[in-house]
Amino acid sequence: MGIKTKIIAPLMTLVIVVIAVVAWQVIDQQSAQMEAQYHDQLTTLAVTSRMMIHSAAEEYAHANAMTFYRVPTEGDQGDTVVRTALQHFANDPKAVEYDIITEDTSGSRVMYAYSPAYISDECVTCHEAYGIDVFGEKKSGELAALFGISASLKPLEEKEAAMLRNVVGASAAMLAVLFVVISTAVTRIIGVPLNRLKQATDALSGGDLTVHVDVASKDEIGSVATSFNAMAENVRKLMEQVQQEKLGVERKVEEAVREADQQRGYLSANVKRLVGEIGRISEGDLNVDLHAERNDDIGQVFNALQIVVKNIHAMMEEIALLSKAAVEGKLSTRADASKHHGDYRKIVQGVNDTLD
Repeated sequence: MGIKTKIIAPLMTLVIVVIAVVAWQVIDQQSAQMEAQYHDQLTTLAVTSRMMIHSAAEEYAHANAMTFYRVPTEGDQGDTVVRTALQHFANDPKAVEYDIITEDTSGSRVMYAYSPAYISDECVTCHEAYGIDVFGEKKSGELAALFGISASLKPLEEKEAAMLRNVVGASAAMLAVLFVVISTAVTRIIGVPLNRLKQATDALSGGDLTVHVDVASKDEIGSVATSFNAMAENVRKLMEQVQQEKLGVERKVEEAVREADQQRGYLSANVKRLVGEIGRISEGDLNVDLHAERNDDIGQVFNALQIVVKNIHAMMEEIALLSKAAVEGKLSTRADASKHHGDYRKIVQGVNDTLD
């Protein structure tokens, strides 16, 4: 389930519930109003029928799909509704109407409205004028009969059903429009920015460090986009730093290799030179070049060898001095052995001892 569906589904469910509740309240209110109007119409007709020509009231009732009742108080009152109405007026002589809703044998609801007809002088005069005697021994003020009107509520229920169908149709149309509006809004507000974020994420994971998400909204989506841009910038800076460090390491490696090559060349040249100079010394050539290029280990070897050559030079000079003195007959001439050290002193001293 996509995020769009996750957002739209609860919204549409909420809208459906709200519309259903509102529609139900509207239908219920309209039904109550129509039923109240129906009730008022029946009650008014029942009340006024006792004060008008009863046949006219009956004709009006039949013309409007109603049933008119003239129920005398004497005789068998087998109808439960009539007995209940008579009992109601007996308990409350001041009541002017009684209504009730019951179901007929077919299960349809029927509304009844009854009004009591008490004997009055006007009633007696009217009946005498038409030659109708229905009061018998009853006196003025006594309950002579009930006038009632009944009507099926099926037409009212059909109107309610039609109204319900209209409300359902209008609600369905409204839901369709709301769905399109909400879907479009969610797509523009959430779907498009999220798609941009997804494309940017795919690009970043593919190695595109220049990616940037342009989202102008200040909501949560905008915050996520801002965080993504900051992350992409940090990754870009980190990769630049890694690249610079890589270049630095490569330069150091190159320098180390170059220095190693130079050191190897230096060592090779100086060892070759040292071997050559030692060979000349071994052949008796003391005019050798023993200066050290560096003050390192091989330089110290050159310095030590140079001291050796210097000491040999000094010893040879002493021996040459003794040889020259001997040729000149100066046999008392001796070399100064104290100028020499170690075995060199022993050699010079040995020459002196030989002359002695």
